[in-house]
Parts: sequence; C-alpha cells; structure tokens
Amino acid sequence: MNRVLLLLSIFSLSIFSFSQENDDITNAIQIYCGDAISSSTIGINSDQEYLSDVGLADCGTPVDGAAGVWYSFIGNGEIIQLNMCDSSYDTKLHVFQDDGFNLTCVGGNDDSDCENYLHSKLEFLSQQDYYYYIYVSGYGNNEGDFILSVNCGVVGCLDTAAC
Repeated sequence: MNRVLLLLSIFSLSIFSFSQENDDITNAIQIYCGDAISSSTIGINSDQEYLSDVGLADCGTPVDGAAGVWYSFIGNGEIIQLNMCDSSYDTKLHVFQDDGFNLTCVGGNDDSDCENYLHSKLEFLSQQDYYYYIYVSGYGNNEGDFILSVNCGVVGCLDTAAC
C-alpha cells in the first residue's frame, strides 16, 4: 500500500512540475474570437532575451524579465481587443505580427483603463490572414494567474487623438 501511495505521489508531482507548453513562441497556443483563456505565468521562463535578440525588446512597453506565455491568432480584418482585466497580478501584453519573414511590433500595454489599472488591455486592427503572436507576461518580475479575453469586431476608434 505504501508503494502505491509513493507511486501516486511521484506521478502527481511529475504532472505538476512540467512547464506549460506555450512558454516558447514556437509552441504558441492558437486562440480565437470569443475565447477567455484562464492560465498562469507562475514558474514559467521569460522570453525577454529572445525578444531583445530579435530587436523587439520594446513593443509599446518594454519587455521585462517577468515570466511569459505565448498565444497565436489569425487576423480577420477586424479590430481585436485583448483584455486581461480579471487577472490576479500586474500584467503586460505584447502583440507581434508575422508577415512570413519577420516579427514586427503591433503594440503593447502595461496599464490600462481596467478597474484595476495594473491590468492590461490592447486593441489593434488585424489584417486578414496574417499571424499574430501575443506574449502575456508581467511588469518587472511579477507573475500570476490571468484571464485573457479575445473580443473581435470591437467598435471604436483606435487613434484617440483622431477621434
């Protein structure tokens, strides 16, 4: 009986000790309009070094050393809103477009107009059939649980100075 309990304990520990698969851009999880992803950055690696190496250390806001995870989205020609207002820590969002050759910065957000301004929210106009990579991380070295909501066809003005 003790051996069975020991094996179960080791098995349970090994399941929870694996990192998320999407802690690297090559393993980004595809997301869709209407999704609300509940996940965490706790114990995940930072991609600050990778983004610095490819010249994307600052995309709307600097990429910090905080843990981060990756998601991908295929553009549909609509305004997309990424919302992390219901997260448990000080979040950051970065969005990059892949044109098939290079990643380019679309935008980033550190603090937003969420009720708790330390949470991130970002809107951008997606181009039809282009791939976008979303990097969810935190301010400084913050990590925690988050909810990422993907809203499509958002009505509004992206350039507040022109509205």
